[in-house]
Parts: sequence; C-alpha cells; structure tokens
Amino acid sequence: SLETRPPHPGLIRQKEAETNQQLKMVRKQLRRDIDFLENAVTWTNILVMPSISEGLPAAVIEGMACALPVVGSDIPGGMSVLVREGKTGLRFRKGDAADLERKLERLIRNPGLRQKLGGAARKLIDAGEHDRWTGVRNERILTNLEKLAHLQKKNGKELWIRTPLIPGATLSAAN
Repeated sequence: SLETRPPHPGLIRQKEAETNQQLKMVRKQLRRDIDFLENAVTWTNILVMPSISEGLPAAVIEGMACALPVVGSDIPGGMSVLVREGKTGLRFRKGDAADLERKLERLIRNPGLRQKLGGAARKLIDAGEHDRWTGVRNERILTNLEKLAHLQKKNGKELWIRTPLIPGATLSAAN
C-alpha cells in the first residue's frame, strides 16, 4: 500500500508565493488591456462594419452604446434595424468599396454629423431597440419550431426541442 504524507509546509509556502506572483502578473496585464480598450473607445470616431452577412452584430451594439456613428453595409437583418441611414449611421452598398469610402469621407469631414449620428445611436441602444428586434426574431423562431413539432406529430413522429430562447422551455407536439 502507498502511504501519503502531506506536503512539507515550506513547499506549500513556495507554491503559494509562485501562484501569487503569477496572479499579480495576470492582474497587471489585464489592467493594461482594460486601459487600452478604454482608451481605444475614446480614440475611435467611427465604427465601420463592412460585413457581407450578419445577424445582430454585437460590435455594432457596443459601438452605438459608446455613441459611435456606424458605417455599415446594406445587408438585411439586425444591421438594417440598428444602422438607420442618416439617423444612427450611414449605409453603403455591400461589397462597394467606393461607396464605403464616400460614406467614411463624409463622416471624417463632418464632426457635427458624427456627433449627431453617434448621439442618436446611443439613444437607440438605451431605448432597447436591439432587444425588441431580438425578441420579435425569437418569437418567429419559436412559432416555426412549434409548427415543425406539430407537423412531425401529424406524421406519426414525436419531436422534442429544447431551446435556449426561453430558459427551461421544451417544445413538443403535445404542447
């Protein structure tokens, strides 16, 4: 049989000291990263989102929450709900670099417009517009899932769906 003995108290103190030193280094780096990010937002004047496909982009929500005007592509979905031409930002034709350049130049040359659009963007996020869009979208998904479950039941197959859209909810044809 193997006999186990507790580690020597000196070894425990040494490991604690090493761990504490590592934690100090991690905290120091984390503080530098946080400071950099806070400063980066302060240095930023415009958020550009040249996506060719997007749902509800978190980067746009975060930028708008920081009162940044957004220049985004004219793709459907959440971007079209959040980036309202001339109100909360500017839209450019997807894949059109010249159009993107014109929109950026317009904002770069006009600090008053940047401030106006950024302020409106912040108000839109503060009002929870992104949450309303997500809620409507989730309702549509749930409705379609319910229809699918009933169709499966009609075809003699049981279908159970667990969804993170509503915590604890389970959809089935029996509902």
